[in-house]
Amino acid sequence: MNGDKEITSDIECQEEEIKKSSPKEGQAKAPSPGFDLFFAQFEQMNTPEEKVRLTLDFMRFSLSQSGTPRFEDFWAARRLLLPLFKENMNPKGRSQYWLEYLELSSEGRRLKEILDEQSAFAVEQIELAIAALEQDLANYNALLDQIPDISFPVSSKTFMTKKEMYNTLQRELYLLNTLASRINGLRKEVIKTGMKVRQKNQLFEKLSVCGDRIFPRRKELIKLISDAFTADVGVFISTYFQDVEKESQVPPYLLREEIKVLQGIAKSLTLNTHSFTETRLQLSRCWDDIKLLEKERKKELTQKKQIFKENCELVVPKIAALIAMTADGTMPLDELNRQTQEILEFMKTLELGREEVRYLKEELHKARQPVMDKLKEAEEERNKKEKEVVQQRVDRIESLRSQLKQVIENAAQYSYDKLIVSRDQMLLEFDQLSLSKLEKQTFDRLFKQLKEAICDQKERAVMSLSPDAREALDQLEAILNQRKEQKQEIKEQLESYRKALGGSGLDFEKGMLYRELIEEEKIRLEKANEAIKEIEEKIAEIEE
Repeated sequence: MNGDKEITSDIECQEEEIKKSSPKEGQAKAPSPGFDLFFAQFEQMNTPEEKVRLTLDFMRFSLSQSGTPRFEDFWAARRLLLPLFKENMNPKGRSQYWLEYLELSSEGRRLKEILDEQSAFAVEQIELAIAALEQDLANYNALLDQIPDISFPVSSKTFMTKKEMYNTLQRELYLLNTLASRINGLRKEVIKTGMKVRQKNQLFEKLSVCGDRIFPRRKELIKLISDAFTADVGVFISTYFQDVEKESQVPPYLLREEIKVLQGIAKSLTLNTHSFTETRLQLSRCWDDIKLLEKERKKELTQKKQIFKENCELVVPKIAALIAMTADGTMPLDELNRQTQEILEFMKTLELGREEVRYLKEELHKARQPVMDKLKEAEEERNKKEKEVVQQRVDRIESLRSQLKQVIENAAQYSYDKLIVSRDQMLLEFDQLSLSKLEKQTFDRLFKQLKEAICDQKERAVMSLSPDAREALDQLEAILNQRKEQKQEIKEQLESYRKALGGSGLDFEKGMLYRELIEEEKIRLEKANEAIKEIEEKIAEIEE
């Protein structure tokens, strides 16, 4: 009996606690559908023990939910359970149920305290995030300047004309999209975080103020960029797809690439749903038009290929005939060029494809190859002979240079006459060579050295003569000089007679006179030459 009185007293205390902690009217959340199912089962129970057992199990189930426990279901079931303990039931069973009830109530309050602490921390973090968002809105222009330029495809001619405008709008939209995403994320956090309704309303009000600075501007920019992109796509379509059947100056593959680029740009821009869908459909229709046009062109190309093949077969016999004529490689080059040009001119009169033209030109090249190979062989042979001639010239020059250097180095070992003979032979070889200016200068320097060596040798020979021989040599040289002067006078006189004879206005007698004078001077010149030769021989005998 005392246990029942204690339970009854505790029940009254629990009822008083429930009254104080119950939410005000209009603030309590509605129980879940699971509670409705539980309540239906609760009504079907007949005995208080069954109802208490079912309620305790449901309370435990509400607290053991994954995530956030269902406190609304827990408190509602607790309010249903408490009056049952006043009904008539087995005292022992009621004491056990009461202890379980107290344990579950304590567990519920403990979980509620933990969740309230977590909620308070979450509210604090959300308020900090909202404060950071408000700070970013205050520094809106500075944040906008930090947004990098948008990397748009550079291959689009349609898009590049307004690239700067799109770049400006999309950069700001990137910033607005980021801020809007943060607002939406914070709203979701506020909704799912357990807190007082007044706190939620305050947070929602702050987020609403921030959203008023973001969403209208974002909507305005999205409309601007969507309208501009729709207009540009319209210009592209009207320019290249107004008349699909008309032959376009732009190759289809370039139009396909442009469509791909525009479709990619549509994904990178922040467009509204209508603009994105409409431009996507328009570009898809253009893509289908290109496929249809290419199909028709392929059909035309197949027909043209047959024509190309037939025209190619008209040229092949002409090339085959040329191949037969050039097989031995003896055809003159002029004739080969003439016939080749005739075939090329004939090809120009026919409609041929790129493959056919390349094939026919390859066959023409094969036809010309034997003649060109012969010409190449002849050219190589000519070059070879020229190189041999050049090498022979180089060898002769080097041989003469070596011979000159050897005679100059060993001049002291040669006699005067031998030096003279060697010099004359080398001069003869020198005159037969075709030398450059630099080479001539080199040989002139060597011949001067040889001349100096000959003079030195002659001087040594003269210095070795006896006084009488040297005196006789001086007399002979004096006579030689007189004879040479006489010879020069005779030559000058002979030249004057020849000029006079060659002049006009002479009669026959004067002409005969000049001829006799010329003959006399020739005889005198011949005697002078013999005398000079004789004197030189005597001088040479003395010098030996």
